[in-house]
Amino acid sequence: MPWSVPSRAELGTGAGRRTGDFGRVTAEQIKAKLAALRAAKQKAAQDLATARQSLRQLMTLRQEALLVLNGLLD
Repeated sequence: MPWSVPSRAELGTGAGRRTGDFGRVTAEQIKAKLAALRAAKQKAAQDLATARQSLRQLMTLRQEALLVLNGLLD
């Protein structure tokens, strides 16, 4: 997979593991954090789909083909 800047959702995924806080958090807090993470990931996926569609409108067919072949577009 090509290099990319991590999203806010990806940056937040390891926070609990790194600090070892899971022993001090309630089940409700974990559920809330999971819901927020899932919502952030879903929003990021929607934003990516929108950006890809906008990009397709700006490029030639050859450029699009190259990006598809390199795995940057679907």
